Amino acid sequence: MPRLIRRLLLSTLLVSWISIRAFADEPPFTQQANVVIMAGLPGDIESERRFEEETRQLLEFLSLKESHPKSVHVLIDNPAAIPLPAGLAGDVKAATRENFLALAKIPAIDTDPLVVFAWGHAGLQKTTPVFHVRGPRITPVDFSTFAASVSKIPSRWVLLFRGSGSFAKAIRSPQAAVISSEFETAFNSDPVGIDLLTGILRAHAGTDFSKLAGMLGEKTTAWYDDNHLARQEEPTLWSGSDEPRLLAKSSSPAPSPGDAPPETPASTPPGKAGSAPSAEWSEITPVDPAKYPNDDAVVLRRSVHYVLGEDPAISLDHDEFIQILNGNGKQYGDFDIAYSPPDETITFLDCEVKQPGGDFDRLDAEEIRDAQSNGAGDYKTPRRKIFSLPNVKPGVILHVRYRTAWKRFPLPHTFLEIPLAKSIPIADLRVEVRVSGKSAFHFAFDNSDRRDPRVSQTSYGSAYAWEFTDVPPMVEELLTPPHRQPALLVSTFPDWEAFAGWYGRLIRDADKITPEITARAAEVVGDGKDARQKIAALYNFVTNLRYVAVPLGVNSYRPHAAANVLKNNYGDCKDKANLFNTMLRSQGIDANLVLVPRFSQAHEDTPGLAFNHAISQIHLGKEIIWADTTDGICRFGLLPPGDTGRKVLVVDGKTTTLTTLPAPAPDQHRLTIKNTITIASASGPSGCTFEAQASGYPDYQLREAVLQARGYKTTEPVLAMQYHTVCGLLEMTDQSHSSVSSLDEMFAWNATGRWSGLITPTPDAARSILRAPFWLPSEWESALHSRKSALFLNQGYPLKLDQQIDFSIPGGSSSELPKLQKSETGPLRWQIEWSKPVASIISARVRIELVAGELDMDQTRVFQKQLDTLYSALSQPAFLTLH
Repeated sequence: MPRLIRRLLLSTLLVSWISIRAFADEPPFTQQANVVIMAGLPGDIESERRFEEETRQLLEFLSLKESHPKSVHVLIDNPAAIPLPAGLAGDVKAATRENFLALAKIPAIDTDPLVVFAWGHAGLQKTTPVFHVRGPRITPVDFSTFAASVSKIPSRWVLLFRGSGSFAKAIRSPQAAVISSEFETAFNSDPVGIDLLTGILRAHAGTDFSKLAGMLGEKTTAWYDDNHLARQEEPTLWSGSDEPRLLAKSSSPAPSPGDAPPETPASTPPGKAGSAPSAEWSEITPVDPAKYPNDDAVVLRRSVHYVLGEDPAISLDHDEFIQILNGNGKQYGDFDIAYSPPDETITFLDCEVKQPGGDFDRLDAEEIRDAQSNGAGDYKTPRRKIFSLPNVKPGVILHVRYRTAWKRFPLPHTFLEIPLAKSIPIADLRVEVRVSGKSAFHFAFDNSDRRDPRVSQTSYGSAYAWEFTDVPPMVEELLTPPHRQPALLVSTFPDWEAFAGWYGRLIRDADKITPEITARAAEVVGDGKDARQKIAALYNFVTNLRYVAVPLGVNSYRPHAAANVLKNNYGDCKDKANLFNTMLRSQGIDANLVLVPRFSQAHEDTPGLAFNHAISQIHLGKEIIWADTTDGICRFGLLPPGDTGRKVLVVDGKTTTLTTLPAPAPDQHRLTIKNTITIASASGPSGCTFEAQASGYPDYQLREAVLQARGYKTTEPVLAMQYHTVCGLLEMTDQSHSSVSSLDEMFAWNATGRWSGLITPTPDAARSILRAPFWLPSEWESALHSRKSALFLNQGYPLKLDQQIDFSIPGGSSSELPKLQKSETGPLRWQIEWSKPVASIISARVRIELVAGELDMDQTRVFQKQLDTLYSALSQPAFLTLH
């Protein structure tokens, strides 16, 4: 009897081994099979887009030569969204129980191998597991009925949904092999397996079913480990009549003596060498480099697809093909992509390089590195994925595709800025934003003409699509305003009232007045000051605190408690503004936080986090004072560069619309220079003294120049750091200036030195040419060149420049002075006047007014002509006969 038992056991093991080997030794399991793809009922906008994309990825895999099936039958909730790729025979129908069971009646379905992929939402109806489709749900009995009709042919089933273990039990047979996402215990969330599965299939198009199972188990284990989550899923292989095999490493039973270990090769990431190219290559055609003579590379196609929902909050699929045109274009093979873990995840799907001859190089996922900037204190900074594609050279085409998802977005609604241009041209740009029918949706274009989208309705919302062709590269010219990139702004905030209410609730208690704040504010303002003096004193105190640069974005939109900022003596823009407001309120002065789109603009029709900066609004009787405590060089009364004229949101619990900050007035931005030059002879240098005083932006500008100069210990004249003279050479012997941190006084500069090159002899030995060394902004030299974009001068501020040069000449000397010259129309007004107030003094004076610093193209052309005339007028000399 024992011998008989041993023979029966050996026989059973042999049959099992033959069955397993039969599956393992077969060609790729989808090749020449009838394939069924069934995505379940989405239930929401997020799953709708995801199921469609996952279906497309499976169809892309099936389109490959190594995995090409005999036919493919797709069941999905929205059949119109899924066209079959060229070369695939089959059909696309609605995912219903009726259509699923009808597949068994297709004549060829029971004669050729069958492969079924099914994934989606599932649950229980009372105690019966069900797979969710529209209408009656699909039960294990329905799967059993289908399986019974094909029981005589080999079948492979991939079931990735809750309750799939019960469905796998129902279809077990000697000819069937099943991968389920669970064994006996149903998990309580949607499985992660379908994304892992499609990644494996794309990387290993020629694999067999047994290897696929092993790799899926390994990938599932790694996914949970990487996300620091306890694993809920138990991916299981049900092979013929054998006992089910748990595939995840931590759950796999110890092998029995004599058993061969399961074959689970290390999974290869999408894009690694050896995988099949993605199917999109059939749609990509290289361009003739001669079409782009001034460009190093061109984006052949860029597709970005957003889903704005709830779980995940935001998902993005980014797909881009770039052709390298010349050797300088090799830099575009380096990528630096920011993301914000742990709430935002990023997955790379394709990292490919197609060589001119048609061969492919791919990037190993191990080469994609993480990098993170170091923040200060408890400030969070984004992480970045950094990698370089291999063998990048002229003629290659790069393909990078990745997906990001915010599981929990930090805002209650979504606000996005989608770039529409790059530093290289884009031949084909496609943008799609899919949003739930429950959400509001607003959009606007920044630095680009508005265009309406193509709108299509889905079962759970709407899809908004824009297409752009031949998008020119961004022009990088000097003297253009920051943040000029064309962008599409989208928002799901209902209105500005909703955004203001949310932000007001968010920052509640951050401005709590503590005894420490009250005491320090009282110490700063001292005794005997009126309200305006108190405001200025507290402004100077907070402005001089150390600034830590963290832009106002999704990781840093809430200011730290004012008490903590005071204790730390540092903060970013909103921290300092919040502390300033709190100290003011401790003194009985009303102040509010203001959100500002610095150097950009907010739009009335796109409510949301359009802001990157924060300042203060102060009420002094009926007067409103705007104050920015960010920069340690900005005097009270000045809004620093990028603030003026912006549409802002005052967070006061009452304001529900945008407010425009005042535009700068020319009289408030003035530089006055007095230069006394002693001329003793027509040869040799002339001694000189300088006095300069600045207010408004020139004050800010010169303080900033001094700070920057400290880094390299220059002895250059302070004025020469931002201005240049139209003639002569200054040798400075001594200079002094206001302390940069002394914000209670206007910036002043005094200097002594010697001028050379102001006097030039003429053929008449007694007569000389005398020129006046007037100062002009250094950037004006660049402004004269031909350009494609409008000028942004003086950081957007107007400017009044008033200079007087008094030449002290020997008694008895005579002179011939230029006539009065002037230009009275904007944007550049000026007047040059020479005079001789006394016999020993020649005075030259120039008054210049730049009416506005931010010009349009028509104003730019006028300005360039006026500036050219000004330079000519300034070169007009006086004639001097010395005695």
